[in-house]
Parts: sequence; structure tokens; C-alpha cells
Amino acid sequence: MYDVEKFTFNKDKCWFRNNCSMYNTGDCNCACKIYFQYYYLVNLANIPQNKQQPEELILQAGDDRKKYEYLSKVKDNINEFVKEGCNLYLYSPYYGNGKTTWAIKLMSKYFSNIWPGNGTRCRGLFINVDEFLMKKRAAIKTPDPRLEEIEKLIPTVDLVIWDDIGVTRLKEYDHQILFSLINPRIANNKANIFTSNVIDDDLDDNIGGRLANRILDTSVIVEFKNKPQRKPKEII
Repeated sequence: MYDVEKFTFNKDKCWFRNNCSMYNTGDCNCACKIYFQYYYLVNLANIPQNKQQPEELILQAGDDRKKYEYLSKVKDNINEFVKEGCNLYLYSPYYGNGKTTWAIKLMSKYFSNIWPGNGTRCRGLFINVDEFLMKKRAAIKTPDPRLEEIEKLIPTVDLVIWDDIGVTRLKEYDHQILFSLINPRIANNKANIFTSNVIDDDLDDNIGGRLANRILDTSVIVEFKNKPQRKPKEII
């Protein structure tokens, strides 16, 4: 669980700073409910510290522009996406072209919409699949309370990001663990966002055909085709 005692206020790292009328005024302080509740949700979700701030995306020409436009519409309607238990599969054979950033943008938008009245409930989780499975194996010998907490939350939270799913070939034991966690969410109309650099046969080989088919059959697949580029053309 996120330690409230470690919470610190930093107005220059506020997700809402570009749109908030109180930003950089006398009212911009640690008493801000939006700031506190939003970052509480973000930390409960296990989003890595280096990915918690708004990140600019490079909008490129070509096919990916349409994908960005589609995801922007999903973001604008993220409450409906979650309520209806929708799934997204963000795929590209290349690293660094926005898959994880888009997934976190969508989750962050949902948090910014639902923070009023949320209290201390966890509403979403960010799970790096390989890291999660590594900790799961380690916990056989050494119990991991945080991991146990996350496992208990997975079936019930509104939205889960499964980051880098299928990027390495897993053993049958890992296939079974993932299936036992992901399949019930899909069956119970709980929303998921998957990011990966593999698809189809490669995904079958790496996580098992049964789970791969379940994911791909129930997800809108968004493929980014452009390679990452060093110099931005247009920032969104």
C-alpha cells in the first residue's frame, strides 16, 4: 500500500498544471485535493515513478497519426471504455514509440475523472508482466506482501495495464499464472490494456495459445508502425 507519510507536494510535477487556474498562485499548495487524490491513485496503481508525470508524445506522419487520433478518442471516453470492460492491445515490433506511454495516459485520464469521492480505493494497476512473474517465482521462497496485495486487487480493480506481455518466452507454469489472472478479468468484463512487441504466432509461443487467443479475440488491436524518431515533428 502507498505510504501516505511519504507524500510530498510539488506543483511543478502536477498532472493538471497546464489546465488549472490555481497553478502557481497562492492557492496552489499541499491542501489541493485534486493533487493529493490523483497521485494517491497513481501510486496505489504501482505506476513507476519515472512514468507518473505527463509525457509528451511525438506525433508522426503516416499510419500512426490515425492510431493516435483513435487513442485520443478512447482517452476522451475512457470512463465508458472502463465501464464496458473493453480491452486494448497496443502493439509494435519497435521499442520506444509510445505503447506504454499511451497506456499510462489512458489510465491517468481515468484517474483524473474519478478521483472525487474515491477515498482510498485502488482503481487500477500497472503490471510489468516479466517483473511480476519474476517476483512471483521469488515469493515461493520469500513471501512478498506487496505482491500478495496486488494479486488480491487484480480481479476487482477497474483497469489493469499489462505492460510488455509476451516479450519473452515463458514456461508453462507462468502461462498458467497469467491465464488465471487475465482470463477472469476478461470473463467478468473488467477493462485491460496490453502492450507488447509481439503478436499472433509469436504471442502464442511466448504466453501460450489459449491466453493469446483470449486476449487478441477480445481486444481492439492498435499497431504502431513507425520507428521511434529522435527529433519531434508535432507534440501532443
